[in-house]
Amino acid sequence: MSNKYKKVISNSKNTTNMDTNNMTTNDNNVNVKTETEISKCALTNTNTNITTTNENNEIMLNKFKDLVKDEFKQFKDFLLNKDKIENPENIPIGQTLTDWNICGESVVGLAHRRRNEVCQDAIYYANNTRPILVLSDGAGSGLVSELGSKILTIGMCRFFNSLNEEFQLFLDNYKLLNDEEAIKEKCDYWSLIALNHAKGLLEDTAILNKRNIKDLRGTLLFVIVGKYFTFHFQLGDGAIIYQNKNEELKVILPNENSKGEFANQTIFVDEATINDIQSGVLLSNEINAIALMSDGITCKLVSTDGSKVAGRINTWFDLLANDNLTRDQLTSMFYSQEMSEKTNYDDRSIILATIKKAN
Repeated sequence: MSNKYKKVISNSKNTTNMDTNNMTTNDNNVNVKTETEISKCALTNTNTNITTTNENNEIMLNKFKDLVKDEFKQFKDFLLNKDKIENPENIPIGQTLTDWNICGESVVGLAHRRRNEVCQDAIYYANNTRPILVLSDGAGSGLVSELGSKILTIGMCRFFNSLNEEFQLFLDNYKLLNDEEAIKEKCDYWSLIALNHAKGLLEDTAILNKRNIKDLRGTLLFVIVGKYFTFHFQLGDGAIIYQNKNEELKVILPNENSKGEFANQTIFVDEATINDIQSGVLLSNEINAIALMSDGITCKLVSTDGSKVAGRINTWFDLLANDNLTRDQLTSMFYSQEMSEKTNYDDRSIILATIKKAN
């Protein structure tokens, strides 16, 4: 398998306002309502404005409309044919989606605690049909960013959890294993869907609470595991790390745009464009475990250039795979002197997911 499939990064150069009206199909009693099933919040949210960045936006708009139409044509065909039996010999073995252990914790940093402030990080995860991990680091400048990070993590996780059949078409589709261009298009498609939905969540919350959206701003990281592909998305600082089959730890490095204009700055959801997103897929069969971290813990466990990762993460993965890692253990480790030395005492969050080890 080509190494190209290990990370397919979105490189779209434009962002656009989108309108996909009345794209409904109805064949053989299968009704696929595109705006209702996926795009209602993400593509037609009247409060979300994606700013066009250059004079070629009309070309980009038409291309994206064609991509949406093709996506739902594939989805309709998938629903019509999903019960047809295929020759098992023609289907490669995929990653298990049920035998995963997940554990996470989010704690207030000592710097915030000393000022009697709350934790601005948030995590949320699900493992109903497939592992879904979501993390957000609320901006220190946001007056109620702890609310924004909670809205982002809960809202995005529930959104993805409701789209299992759509993700079957993408992440569980072995026919895409040799189609690099199709994978690239789907990464672009779902990255834009996720960004628009995240913006909509924050904008709706700002309206309901009579707040400026900047009061709620935060970063967004998530991972969705499939049988053949694992989709990763990062907007802002923090880190996504995975363990390969050789038990080596690898960092999915964010792009330069995620760092913001100045040192010690980052990009937040409310102001982001598609160009600020680092997204792509990993081959699920090459992954043993995966972790999401906020910058408060990343600075202690990952080198600045991402070339080195602390071995203790492998220890945590091993404990979790054997059902021996708890939130209380993570909390204690986060507040230990060893983990606090030479840090900025920021909030700390992590989500770890591993394939269960056989007893």
